[in-house]
Amino acid sequence: MPGIFLRSPDFIPLPAGQDPVAIGHQLLAWDGTVWDLSSGQSGVYLRPGVRGMGMPTMIRYTQKSPAVAGSSYRGTVPEERDCFWPLKVFKRGDSQEWIDHNKAFMHAVAMPERTGTWVVTQPGGEYRTLDVRFVDDGQFAWASDTEVDPELAGFANYALTLVAEQPYWRGEPKTINWEAAITRPFFAPSGGVFGISSANATFGARIQNKGSVDAWPVWKVNGPFTNASVGVGTQQITLPFTQGANTWVRIDTDPTVQTATDNTGADRTGDLGSVDFAQVPPGDPSQLTVSMTGTGSVDVTIVPSYYTATAH
Repeated sequence: MPGIFLRSPDFIPLPAGQDPVAIGHQLLAWDGTVWDLSSGQSGVYLRPGVRGMGMPTMIRYTQKSPAVAGSSYRGTVPEERDCFWPLKVFKRGDSQEWIDHNKAFMHAVAMPERTGTWVVTQPGGEYRTLDVRFVDDGQFAWASDTEVDPELAGFANYALTLVAEQPYWRGEPKTINWEAAITRPFFAPSGGVFGISSANATFGARIQNKGSVDAWPVWKVNGPFTNASVGVGTQQITLPFTQGANTWVRIDTDPTVQTATDNTGADRTGDLGSVDFAQVPPGDPSQLTVSMTGTGSVDVTIVPSYYTATAH
């Protein structure tokens, strides 16, 4: 027989007529489900004590010498990010409905072989994301908070620990496009479309990385062209080969990837000419340069990365 709930979850709605102005949290789970972690609409919400939105733990590298006082700074690298989610899972209904709801959420979040995406959205609409992996549930004790089994209470309080192997919060991607088939002004302070007006032309633009750390661009060079080069400032990557219409080569300059693939999935890294991968530093806009013989187009995308979920 279905159990009867003895108490309700302690989620307190806002007073009538009051609109929430707060940071929103979502989990984009590995299984395709989306869980609202803020409003309670998903039957899950974060409680006070969330960790993982601030600065990551840093490792400082220094060099010391017996002949020099103190040390010389060599760099800082963030460690993987520890995250903590104290949350309530609740369901109004009978005991089996709560069990099914709890099972669905834990299936979405508590899979250590999979990663989900934590999305934090600010009141103004800006969002940042972090890929997180389940570590443990704090040795969840059945009925420790409610003094009765959760399926009778209709809720359970969890203390989930997760980890982000890549500790930076990612911002919204920014893309600039050059098109050879049209002629437009090729300079715009905020990015946009840049025309290559002849079959053999070189044009430049600036792109700003508003993140906290260097951003590694992803270049997509679309045919047709007989040769092309792309890069940041004087650091260029050349494509000394021909691509036909409706084909492309994608170059990911991220140090963990640094490969070129084409629209068939073939690895074209070995076909590149000179290779000088370069990042876009944070701060002032950086100069980009594109050169192409042909009537194709080029897209470049950067994803700004931040130390924190909201602050900087």
